[in-house]
Amino acid sequence: MKSIYNLLIFTIAALSGFSQTLVTVEGGSSIVINSGSSFTNADIKLKSESDSFSNLILDGTLGATPAAVNYDRFVNLIGSGPQGNGGNDLISAPVFDTGVTFATFLTYGEELDDNKNVIANNPSNVTEYAFGPWDNSAGTYINYDSNDTDEIAQGIGYRAAAELDSDGIVRFIGSVLSSDLTNIAISNFGTSISRWNLVGNPYPSYINSQSFLAENSDSVSANSAIDPNTAAIYGYTDGTFTGTGKFGNFIIINSLVNTDVNIAPGQGFFIRDNPDNS
Repeated sequence: MKSIYNLLIFTIAALSGFSQTLVTVEGGSSIVINSGSSFTNADIKLKSESDSFSNLILDGTLGATPAAVNYDRFVNLIGSGPQGNGGNDLISAPVFDTGVTFATFLTYGEELDDNKNVIANNPSNVTEYAFGPWDNSAGTYINYDSNDTDEIAQGIGYRAAAELDSDGIVRFIGSVLSSDLTNIAISNFGTSISRWNLVGNPYPSYINSQSFLAENSDSVSANSAIDPNTAAIYGYTDGTFTGTGKFGNFIIINSLVNTDVNIAPGQGFFIRDNPDNS
């Protein structure tokens, strides 16, 4: 989790049909396509590092025939945690197309099958990968298999880890969401651990954590999507965070602590379902 500070911003002014072949946005920089602008027929490559993420803010359009938008998302290396607890990460799809299965996702990258070579697999079962959603009914992470037909879903978080000998970069390819994403289902199964849901930022840009909490909370308990008693975002930090609001390997973001920490592009995080909505 990282706040949106000290970012370079490149703005595409309101032009009627701006055209370019390729735009690469490095980590820590932003590209803003203003309302009334059209960015057509261009490949857009958005880059990231371990603590620096690029941003695409789409107030305009990508034109009638936009080319590919790629987000190269950094993922922690497996087994590299500072406290010997492994190098997991929580990520989500910052760009998205319907129908992309995990098997297809493995083929993405600069070269064919790059994601397959980056995401860590199980040495005892090489077709099993350290990538999958949180199963809150069982209180455990799912590990996808290489031929898994589950679709990469929008707004859902995934636990992931990269091979030690890789660059830790996985590629997402898809369309850019330019409107609110609503009705992401969260649930609980009557136990404390089952109330935890792993969701994620579906945009290739930071989202304001306080706005997210306000949108999904309510002073009237029955109207709150997330548990009003724990109205917070729990972001995984791999044990590197030591400030106020530390909870194990997580940073707590709520209305009292870490209020200036926002949700990075393609960042997964935990929230707790409101038991009153069961």
